[in-house]
Amino acid sequence: MAPSPTRKPYSSLHREEFMKARTIMATAFRKMSLPTTLLHATLNRKKPSERNSMPNQHNKQGFTLIELVVVVAIIGILAAIAYPSYQKSAAKGRRSDAITALMQEAALQERYAIQNNGCYADAPLGDYSSNQNYVITLTNVVCAGVPTYTATATATGAQTSDTDCAVISLDSTGAKIAQDSAGTDSSSTCW
Repeated sequence: MAPSPTRKPYSSLHREEFMKARTIMATAFRKMSLPTTLLHATLNRKKPSERNSMPNQHNKQGFTLIELVVVVAIIGILAAIAYPSYQKSAAKGRRSDAITALMQEAALQERYAIQNNGCYADAPLGDYSSNQNYVITLTNVVCAGVPTYTATATATGAQTSDTDCAVISLDSTGAKIAQDSAGTDSSSTCW
């Protein structure tokens, strides 16, 4: 079997072969009604090794304005969804702190009543000064007859945004009461 002739690359064609190919291409371009500038651009194209190695203006690295706007929009949408949810969760956590303080005060009042002939203290017995979100007060303290009290946590500071549970109360009978900022009963929501 005879060895197959190797095909020469385009750049190594002899001058006559190049001219012959150019004539054939020009004829084909004319028959297809293609502009001759396209023919010249095709024939005069540089080899990849001869092309300018400098990066093209379109190949620069970085972000476009549209990409940045899309990212900012996505962050804005996520923040619009996440922030109110975070605020609600934080308010619920602070509400739990108030309920814990009321339960602690109830335990302290019961201990005080055992030691003082069934009478409750006139003021809160626990130290709640570190709680900046609720003020704990005692109201309806009665010692004569049937001793009673009502421990109340009133929202202050950052907790005032929790309009569902503005006032949370616990009385001596264990009744759990809560009111929203309009004064409507919201015990089922808060407790």
